[in-house]
Amino acid sequence: HRDKVKSFTARELEHEIRRLLYLAGGGASPDEILQEAEAICQLLITAGESAVSDALEFLESGEDLPLAGRAGSDFDFQSLRLALIDTLQSIGGADVERGLFEQLQITDSPAEIEAISNALDALQPAVYRDAILDVALARLADLGTGQGPGHQVEAAPLFRVLQELGGEDIASVLQRLPGWFDAYAAVSLANLPGGGGIDR
Repeated sequence: HRDKVKSFTARELEHEIRRLLYLAGGGASPDEILQEAEAICQLLITAGESAVSDALEFLESGEDLPLAGRAGSDFDFQSLRLALIDTLQSIGGADVERGLFEQLQITDSPAEIEAISNALDALQPAVYRDAILDVALARLADLGTGQGPGHQVEAAPLFRVLQELGGEDIASVLQRLPGWFDAYAAVSLANLPGGGGIDR
């Protein structure tokens, strides 16, 4: 991929993403897809601001590609979108902040909400706190209308967001969540200022 890095031009990131999606649809192995996705993120870092719009356009499209990232590896992402969000954070800048904030408002994915939350808070600590908490709590309320272990697992990233950015002001909200969220809510409450677990 060295030649690609040297000759990176506008819109090439879009082309590389399309090529990756084509490869994935053509039967490429999970490891091959992961390697190509990592190369795309490296290209994005090299191109910097000149390729930010391409990355944001892909996020806006709603498309995604599952990745076989392994915990503990240097590139451990479970989807192309999550990998791009993390890479955009490393680039930073007003366009990245604006684009990620827009994605925060429209994504339904708890994992993406957590990734964008981490990115925005790293780029501008505390600036986006209230907006992030509003989104996380709203999505948690949506999940609360369902039942079962699947909702617990899906909600885990949202509780991590609340634990990282929340304060005593959201404790009462956590205490009113449906019973099947008790374990996550109790951990989050215990880690809030003055938190002491759930009292039901």
